[in-house]
Parts: sequence; C-alpha cells; structure tokens
Amino acid sequence: MTVFHTIPRQLIESIQQEQCILFVGSGPSIACGIPSWDEVTNQMKIEILEHFPGEEEAPQQLQGLDRYEIPSLYSALFGRPQLDDFIIKKIASAAATPSEVHRLLVNLPINTIVTTNWDTLLEKASDDSDIRASNISNDNNIYRMGKQIKNIIHLHGSVVVDYSMVVTTNDYESYGNTRPLLSSLARVLMTTNTVLIIGFGLRDRNYSLINNWAKSFTGTTVHRSYAILINNPTYWVQYCAKKGIEPVELKTEVEESKDSRLERFLEDLIERLTTEGGRT
Repeated sequence: MTVFHTIPRQLIESIQQEQCILFVGSGPSIACGIPSWDEVTNQMKIEILEHFPGEEEAPQQLQGLDRYEIPSLYSALFGRPQLDDFIIKKIASAAATPSEVHRLLVNLPINTIVTTNWDTLLEKASDDSDIRASNISNDNNIYRMGKQIKNIIHLHGSVVVDYSMVVTTNDYESYGNTRPLLSSLARVLMTTNTVLIIGFGLRDRNYSLINNWAKSFTGTTVHRSYAILINNPTYWVQYCAKKGIEPVELKTEVEESKDSRLERFLEDLIERLTTEGGRT
C-alpha cells in the first residue's frame, strides 16, 4: 500500500534540535475505547433525567445546554466528588489498553507530551516500551519533569493522580488561578517550541481555548505548529493554514482506519529521524 504524505523538513530539524513538543488530543484514546466527551456528557444527562422523573420539559432543556455546561449541572446537583467519581469510573470501565499509535508516540525522540486527556494510556505505552515517564497533572508534581524522561503533561488532570480534573465551566474559567504553575509551563512550552498536534480536531473547544490562551501569553502567535490531518476536505486544510497551523495531510490509495494511516506516518517519521541522525 502506498501512503502519501510529506514530512516537513522544519519539523524534522525541530525534533533533532530538541525544540519540539507533542500535543495529543483524544483521538488515539477514543480509538482504544475510552469514551468521548459526548458519550460522557450524554450519560450524565441520562442520570440527571433518572433523578428527576416525570418532568416533560427536562429532556428538551438539557439538549439546549452546551456540552461543557452539563458537567457543571451534574456537579451542582450531585456534588463535585460524585462528578469526579463518575468520570473515573467511565474511564476505568473501558478497560482500554494502549494502541500501536500510543507506542509510536512515546517512542518518538520528543521528551515532552502535552495532552488534555485524563487517561494514562501514554504512561502505559511508555511502561510497555521500558521508557521512564512522569505523569504531571497539577502544580504539586511539576517537580517530576526532567530531561532524561518522558514528561507527560496532563493539562486537565489525570484520573490516577488527583481529583481536581478540569471538567466544569468554572474549572476552565478559573484554570489560571487553580493551576498557575502548570498553566505558565504550558504557555512557555507552546510559545518556545514547535508543536506537533496529533489526535485533535482543530474545531475542538479544548484546542481553540489552549491555542488562544498561549497566544495571549506573548501577544503573538505561538511557535510554528503542525497538525496531522487525515482525509480532510481541501477547504478545511486551507482554513487550518489560515489559522497559522501548517497541515500535514495523510492520504492513502485505499480505505483504511485513521489509526493505520497515523501509524504509517509515525513509523516514517521515526525512520526518517533515525536515518538522518535524530536522537532515537
């Protein structure tokens, strides 16, 4: 099978010069069975409706809420501990294991991975590959960062580390106050390094918020960013370019899963870095 993609020369050089970070979205985790945000919030709606039976207007009113307002409502009704327990149980019940994409991501010669995911599939993939990794999810464990380990920064918290995950509208709005060190670290990383975006829909609110948030740190655009786009229409590729994000398009001759396309790109990237003297 022939795979069509171009690996930008500047991306190769940034990785070789240790000036590149990975920004990993929910795509690889969802492919492994981790529930999507919509699946999680839909289940919250079901529990809310079950708790208040017989109210005819309730379903319609819930449908009118922004999907980021649902967790806020759930927390207000049942308490924050129950909200956190709900998310942790949903992720645990998926019993997901790392995919080949996760393995390839942690084997890239890039020390820092930034993610908005709560799951720890990247840490598990690191462990499977005998790579020492550090889970960094709040201001109290930033000290774990190091140059000789894989730094996995969970911007929105992690299910195995703390019960202060970023979930509700208030969590997003107060992020800079509740995680001042972590937010500053992420901003510095995104404004001083090339960013390789994988598994993120660029229409995703998380990406838009973080990208704009990083820009506000310096008043300028973030450092050069590349986004892996799989079989996207031309208008969307051009739109990404207008936003200052350089698209890296992945296409194949025949239909296959997005994970397979991404695997081939990552394999080619690792091979290219190896043959050109990258630090693998």
